Amino acid sequence: MQLIRSYRPKGDAAVTDLEAIGNRLAERVTGLLSLDKPQYGICHGDHHGANAMVDEHGHITLFDFDCFGYGWRAYDISVFLWSKTGFGDWSRKGTARRRRLWDAFVQGYNEIRRLDEEELEAVKAFVPIRHIFLMGLHMGLIPKFGQTGVARGLNRHINFVREWVRRYRVV
Repeated sequence: MQLIRSYRPKGDAAVTDLEAIGNRLAERVTGLLSLDKPQYGICHGDHHGANAMVDEHGHITLFDFDCFGYGWRAYDISVFLWSKTGFGDWSRKGTARRRRLWDAFVQGYNEIRRLDEEELEAVKAFVPIRHIFLMGLHMGLIPKFGQTGVARGLNRHINFVREWVRRYRVV
């Protein structure tokens, strides 16, 4: 939030709103999840299709561990859902596609390790948390790379967070 705030005028209403949403999301997640295994442990932190390869034998190799660390399993899983959001595609077709992909992912995941209801609920809160994190990350890269797409379209990204929270009633 500090990085996002640093590139916006003081008192910017959109950033103030984003910060309030972020605080409510943090409260929601900590109210749902514990720091006990299996809910909490080692996470890849950036689990989406661009960071995995499948070889000819069906073996999966993960890479790009720059977001690796300890965290909630629900966050790790939320990155998959986040990557399927379409970042503002709220059309019936886009929503149905996201639902199909998410349901298939959860079904496959549950065959190996069962997610509890609190984790599934937390995933919905982690999607906008992930987006806020990425917005801050991109803002922090401005001195090195110049205005990124996120920085140029910050209002669009803030609106994505607002709309996700509204549609999925996470806070």
